Amino acid sequence: MAINLKAKETLIQVGELKGKYRFVLGTELYSKLSESKVIKEAALRSGVSRGVMQACWDAAGEVIKAWATEGHSVAIPGLGTMRFGVRAKSVETVTEVASGLITARRVIFTPNVDIKDELQRTAIQITCYDKDGNVIKKVTSGDKGDVEEPDNSPSGGDNPSGGDTQGGSGTQGGGTGNPSGGNTDQGNTDQGKTDTGGSNGGGKSTLLRILSGVFDADSGEVKINGQNIYNNPSVKGECFFIPDFPYFSNSATLENTAYLYRSLYPNWNENAFRQFCSVFPIDSDAKIIDMSKGMQRQAALILAISTCPRYLLLDEIFDGLDPVVRRLVKKILIDNVSANDMTVVIASHNLRELEELCDRICLIHKGKLLLEREIDEIKLGLRKVQVAFTEVPDNSFFEEINVINLWRNGNIFNLTIRGTEDEFMPKLEERKPLYISAVPMTLEEIFISEMGAAGYDAENII
Repeated sequence: MAINLKAKETLIQVGELKGKYRFVLGTELYSKLSESKVIKEAALRSGVSRGVMQACWDAAGEVIKAWATEGHSVAIPGLGTMRFGVRAKSVETVTEVASGLITARRVIFTPNVDIKDELQRTAIQITCYDKDGNVIKKVTSGDKGDVEEPDNSPSGGDNPSGGDTQGGSGTQGGGTGNPSGGNTDQGNTDQGKTDTGGSNGGGKSTLLRILSGVFDADSGEVKINGQNIYNNPSVKGECFFIPDFPYFSNSATLENTAYLYRSLYPNWNENAFRQFCSVFPIDSDAKIIDMSKGMQRQAALILAISTCPRYLLLDEIFDGLDPVVRRLVKKILIDNVSANDMTVVIASHNLRELEELCDRICLIHKGKLLLEREIDEIKLGLRKVQVAFTEVPDNSFFEEINVINLWRNGNIFNLTIRGTEDEFMPKLEERKPLYISAVPMTLEEIFISEMGAAGYDAENII
């Protein structure tokens, strides 16, 4: 199985290369599979009738369309998520804000981790054609490559005029204070999911322990509804913290631990506990300490969600989980955030995993908060740019457009630029480049860039 591409010798019609032949890469599609063929194949694989499959297909489509229209980011089972957005111009004053600023309405699809992983693993086969259509070369590569989501492509990406805007679905995660000081009031936050990322030993786990009341902060306060959480059992009942290595006594099982939690947590939900026990493949009477790391995490999550916490704090929760269970855990977290007004704070190194799950991100290094913003906002603030200059500019030009990272190969430059395309594109285009492409950065790339700016990179470590 491979991705088939074609490289055809083509006469360029516009730009600096007009009148010259260049080999242009494109996807080679052999056929277009209709909806009826997809439904027929799905019916055969599932063992249900085509009529039932068609009805389910239509119903799912109506639900996705309705919820996306209401401003939700809607999961498409097995594929990813879809939401509606707009392209719009930015204005200086609030009096200028009007619907006329919208230049286009958009459908935005974000593939899930499994699809991105599959794409990354898939080999590339390139068939090269000369200008007469004759095959002159074939290239095959099994190397892994970066996977760029459709929303991040130059042709369909974020709004260069002022950002991609979605209505009604943005939430702000709470409880992400600075471990080195400051005040954090968890009683005045909106529901949502926040990812806390950072370097090894940066303070992520310590931060979660402070927020949950396990540790007392050296300075500053953590409050829920105006009350300090540290050494305050009544307030702690609204929080649940799952550490990187969940602790269970030697004799603990799901059943006897649930018996204890019923008396400790006022919002304990017995129905939810029984439901989760039936969903996760865990023997509720088996000793948890004898289970694998992944199974122990599942047990901890069952107990945590059953307490119906207002704030759920998770330290590397996906470590040791197989892909099926990871997907299940994500669904449960999303459902509970929506249904129970819950805020989830996740500390993790796996930013790619959490990119589709969380609303906000914090980057921590050596106990310091490097940044804390909404994920959509942070991705709009940095761009990867590849540009080929006819005349190479001097260093002052790159400082002028706020380049924070630069790699050069002859006249071709790969740049990391802080800012929006509205800010730097006109200046780059003034140089009349032969080629230019700008795409948003992934969270993983942003992490590396910000950590490098803080002095944490491979060269300094080695």
